[in-house]
Amino acid sequence: PASGLTTSIVVPLGSPAAREEGFWHGLWDGTKRIWNEGPQDLYLSGYYYHAPYHYSAEKRETLNDAGWGVGYGRTLTEDNGNQRMLLGMVSRDSYRKPLYVASYVWLARWDVGHDVRVGAGYSALIVSHSTATNYWPAPYVAPVASIGTNNAAVYGTFARGVAWFFLKLSFDR
Repeated sequence: PASGLTTSIVVPLGSPAAREEGFWHGLWDGTKRIWNEGPQDLYLSGYYYHAPYHYSAEKRETLNDAGWGVGYGRTLTEDNGNQRMLLGMVSRDSYRKPLYVASYVWLARWDVGHDVRVGAGYSALIVSHSTATNYWPAPYVAPVASIGTNNAAVYGTFARGVAWFFLKLSFDR
């Protein structure tokens, strides 16, 4: 855990002095803290679930479930176990074309024993892919859930009838 972090709030992590200067100063200071203090992360993207209520059986048969991809990021784990993450990933989307993602994640986590934690939170992200944005970057907010340890965890998120699952491996500096 990073020193000096005793509480977790869903707003920017910046120092009190930076937050007093305004929202954007706090956001920038918090972003630098995640990047500078957090260990390095490797992300491996792997699976899409296309919800039957959103896609017909015929359409689901044509969609790609293997969302293989890779990414890099940093995670700052707070004293209470909650996490803040910055990451970027590239994977194959449901139509087998490139999907580009840059994201900030806030995750509240609860210990379930043996260093395993479950988590729930949100992701504020920029997405660029072939169908919804024609590769123009678009902002989204999506829920995020996880299960795992500080060093390895499975994450899932859900948006527009598609659940996306990926693995995060963290490496201490």
